[in-house]
Amino acid sequence: MSIKVTKQVIREYDMRSANISVLAEEGYIDKITYLDIEESPKPVRNKLIGLLIKDYENSELYNTIKASIDKYVEEFLKVNNIKKKDVIERSHDALFIQGTEDLKYTSFGDYVEFRLKHKYSLLIEFPMSSKSAVTIKLYKTNSGVDVRYSKIDKKHECYGDLVNLIYFIYSGKRAVYYKELKKFIKKLAKSETSIIQNVNNEYLCDVFRDIPFI
Repeated sequence: MSIKVTKQVIREYDMRSANISVLAEEGYIDKITYLDIEESPKPVRNKLIGLLIKDYENSELYNTIKASIDKYVEEFLKVNNIKKKDVIERSHDALFIQGTEDLKYTSFGDYVEFRLKHKYSLLIEFPMSSKSAVTIKLYKTNSGVDVRYSKIDKKHECYGDLVNLIYFIYSGKRAVYYKELKKFIKKLAKSETSIIQNVNNEYLCDVFRDIPFI
């Protein structure tokens, strides 16, 4: 089983209102249109952007947005001297960057701004199942665990136990970890619901049995 543990400060940045920000910065919409869309609730904002793309005479606006986001992401990384190896993950306009201080240069022009969304201290990556190509990512926060490429049930009876296990991995408390892991496995075996969506509980226990300590 391929399991990777990254014990580094990881910062998640994303671009504020990415689609309309790059359209305004590139001159495809004016300030009034930008403000009208940006100040709308997110579901309304997404619908308005969809209509804008659909009605745009060139019908190439989607590609323009994508290319413009790529352009500003590259500029963001370049001016902050971020190496590619330090970018743990990129999803559209969101970037997960390891081993950095808070980045200094975050605004580009009048509209494009990258904001610091979250800070994490540990990342655990593993396949969703033994046959899956999807990689689950568990990010340790100050108050618990965030999951990407699935959902975690924070009301599950074993959620707090999982948070504790991840803390023991982070702090290098191997003996305590394996002691608590045995309790976690027994407790999770009694549960009829998955703690992580689409991840079998028994398989999750196998993952934590094989965790590499670093």
